[in-house]
Amino acid sequence: MSNFWVSIVVPHPVPKLSQLFIGQEIDYRKMQKSEWQIIEQTLGNIESSELLRLIKKLYELNEDNKRFLRVRYIKSKKSEQTLNSYKKAIEDALYPDVIHTSDEVNFIKAWKIISEYKIAKGDDRELADLMIFYVETANNFTLNYGDMWEGFYEELEDMFDKVIKHILSMKQQNKEIADLQDRLKAIVISTQNIGWGYHDALHDMYFDAFDE
Repeated sequence: MSNFWVSIVVPHPVPKLSQLFIGQEIDYRKMQKSEWQIIEQTLGNIESSELLRLIKKLYELNEDNKRFLRVRYIKSKKSEQTLNSYKKAIEDALYPDVIHTSDEVNFIKAWKIISEYKIAKGDDRELADLMIFYVETANNFTLNYGDMWEGFYEELEDMFDKVIKHILSMKQQNKEIADLQDRLKAIVISTQNIGWGYHDALHDMYFDAFDE
């Protein structure tokens, strides 16, 4: 497939997103501690029926709230459907339709989606699935649209490193990781013709972590 350039405006300087979300999640209580203390005290004094009405309003407010509450509390066949909704949101953020719309790659949004899932449920396998999907999606974007900016690849390298550590932690708990490892290796192989030191970084991280 022939590559062509896509002009994407990136604000400078780009913040290191991993410092904001994964592993160091936003603590809204620190950001607005006094406000939360007031809210917490108020919520502690209201009737359960009123609290349920409030949660229902929050559920109906937007799709993000619905997704969060579904994954947190619905234990049924809808679990896979909910996970797919997280993947769709990640895909929208990291593989936008840059030909027909003015949408741009949005790493901040994608990181927030994974952080939201981690807080809402945090299932090890599903979290690994989402983290790998994050890398796969943005990686496919650069494979199809050509060379990106340095920070683009740095964010993917950072997530790749985090998912490797997460998978190795699963391995220590005797959890099955073979399929997840295969997906990581496929990403490494697919990046052989990409510059910016991206392929070398992924290659080194992968083979340092897994004996092959």
